[in-house]
Formats: sequence, C-alpha cells, structure tokens
Amino acid sequence: MEKIINSLKEMKYIDNQIHINNINYKRILSKFDTPIILYSEKTLLRNIKEIKKAFRKYYKNTNIHYALKACYLRKICEKIKKEGLKIEILSDIEYIYGRKIGFDKKDIIFNGCAKTEQELKLVIKEEIKCINCDSLSEINKINYLAKKMNKVVNVGLRVHPDIKDNSLFVNRGEKLGIDIKSGEAFRLVKDIKKLKNLNLVGLNCHVLANEVSPNMHCRVAEELCKFYKFLKSKEIDIKFIDIGGGFNSNFLIKNKNCSMEFFAARISKILKKYNFDGELILEPGRYIVNDAFAALTNVITKKKSVGKKWVIVDIGTNILIPTRHNRFYPISCTKTEGKEIINIGDGIGSTAGVISRNIQSYKIKENDCMVILNCGSYTLSMSENFVYLKPNIIMVDDGMKLIEKGMNINEFIKKVY
Repeated sequence: MEKIINSLKEMKYIDNQIHINNINYKRILSKFDTPIILYSEKTLLRNIKEIKKAFRKYYKNTNIHYALKACYLRKICEKIKKEGLKIEILSDIEYIYGRKIGFDKKDIIFNGCAKTEQELKLVIKEEIKCINCDSLSEINKINYLAKKMNKVVNVGLRVHPDIKDNSLFVNRGEKLGIDIKSGEAFRLVKDIKKLKNLNLVGLNCHVLANEVSPNMHCRVAEELCKFYKFLKSKEIDIKFIDIGGGFNSNFLIKNKNCSMEFFAARISKILKKYNFDGELILEPGRYIVNDAFAALTNVITKKKSVGKKWVIVDIGTNILIPTRHNRFYPISCTKTEGKEIINIGDGIGSTAGVISRNIQSYKIKENDCMVILNCGSYTLSMSENFVYLKPNIIMVDDGMKLIEKGMNINEFIKKVY
C-alpha cells in the first residue's frame, strides 16, 4: 500500500488526509456527493508525453493509435487528439465518433473480427489508414466491396504469434488473430496478394494485457519481425508492424521500477536486429487513461463473513466493471495508526459485485471515505445505470470542475418509464 501511494505524483497524504493534486478530499465532498469519479488532466498528459517521448527517442517512426474503446469521454478524446495521437477503432460507431472529435480518416485503424458490410462500405469509401483483417471471409468481403466501389484498400493482417504463456490476453485457437506457426497466416498473405483491390501494408498483433515490464512485448515484436523477414524473403513488402497495446497503468509500471523508456529501448533493439525500418504502431488504451481517473466513495457498511472483513461502498460495479484485466486499488482517505486486510464490495445483490479482494488498508470504519485508483479504462465506456446511477465526473487539477454530470433519479425514471 505504501509503495503504491508513494509512486503517485498527484495523490498524497497531508496531515493524515488524502489530497488529490493538493485538494483535500473533504473539500471535494463539500461540493459533491459520493460517489464521484475524479479526473486528472495532468496525469493524462504525463502518460501521453512519456510514451511519445520514449518511443520516438529510440524508434523515430513510431505512431500511437489510442484504443478509443478504453474511454469515450469527449474531453479526454479531444485532449488526446490535441496531443497528436491517432486512434484504433472497432465499429462504425467509434469511427463516426472519432471523426466528430476531429481525427483525420488517415489516422484511423479499423480492428475487430466482426466488421459488417455497412461498416466496411463506410471505411472503404472514406479511405482510412488501414483495415486489419481477421479471417479469409473478411478478406474476400473487403475485396468484393472494394472492387464494386472501384477502390484499392490498405489492409493489415491480425496474426497470432508462436508464444506459449498463461498471461496472454488471447491464446492460440481463439477467435482473434490468424496463427503464424501453423502456416495459416502465410496462406492468407498469399490470398491477399492475389487480389487486385487489396494492398497488404502491415502486420497487427494484440495478445497482451497489463504488462509492467517489456519482456512479453519483446517476444511479440520478435515473432512479428521473424514473420516480416520471412515475407521479405518471398518478396512481400510490409510497411508497418503493430504490436497492439497491453501496457499497464503508468504508476504500476513505475512501481515495478520500470518505465516507458525501458519498453521503447528493448523493443526498438529487436526491430533493428531484423533490419526493420518501417512504421512501428502501438495501440495503448489502458496506459493512456487508467491512472488519470479515480473514484471517491463512502463506506456504507463494514461487516465480517467467516473471518473476512468486508467494506461495502456506495460506488457500484456497474461503473467499476469487474473483468479479468481490470484491477482497482482502494486506499483510505484517512491515515490511521492501525492497518487491516479488507475486501471491498458494492451493494449490488450479486457475488460478482466485488471491487477488490484482500487489500491492506489503514483501519477504516463506516462513513469513512476511500479513493479507488485505476478507474479510467474499460469502466466509464462500459458503464450503465444498473442498481446505482452514473456519478458525476469532476476534473481535479487547478481546482474542481464538473466535466460530466451524473444521472439523477428523476432523469432515470423519465428514461425507463
């Protein structure tokens, strides 16, 4: 717990009370009721700056495509656009929203394994940067539409590397990616090269999540470079290698005495080893936004269950979505002398309504408050009014500013009744 707190630049204890960007949590509570989502633009900008600076230092031809699905908040997306990032999308909804934010069509990569004909027609007509293909069926569908529309479409191939590891986000034989080891990927490359309306420009791979060291990203880069070298020997030119996302939150990477600079140095070394001089693409989502958000919540109930201590708070897992890759870090707003091991849950009547298990905390009691860290990715974009309503989102940098109003009971009743 202490190590986590000490690694946070924007959050610290002053006189035993938590301060967010030097704002006492009690000052926030004097203006807003819990639960509240707190957003720090300073943290967001630091994350963007560090990944851009690191990779362009070691491999100049790097482009960063923010995974738009991680967080849709308009203010965040506009800031990401202003900072020069591009985007990666999974649907026509995300494409239209990204264009509305102001992203150029040539700065958009379309991923996914279930692209509809309607979606493909839209992005083919718009001539986006690249469509990453995920099956032979999709390749044939894109070629058919491109021919009909008199277009030549830039496509990439989403591949699955020859890596065996239990930590992989996507394993061999699952729905995402074309396997390299079995020869499936090369067969599809040959199929693409036969089609006049498709132009193969890149290799895409996204099999990682929550990495705090560059070891696994280096293995992915190595496998992609080997395949690139093999294709080059067959006189097939590849313009970009896309290693996806999978980077953990910035503060957790630093908590493991690592940095984006270390990631960039190690990955670029592999690209140079294979004489790859094309474009390197990254698709971070979690790394960009996760630690820029936290939740301020009130303790409603404290109880014991078969020796386990449970703290029930007023923010729900309708916001803090419990998934395999979402991990939240609750800390007490008040620093006390004693410590205890607790579990954090919500009031939703389901055993799935657990925010964190077996965490060390300063001793806490009912009506105390907690700050829950790591709330920015795959939470707000997936949230719904379920038992609890969506809370206010406020920016806490130089003062406090409401950036998105939560839903109240009257608005909810009007919506559903």
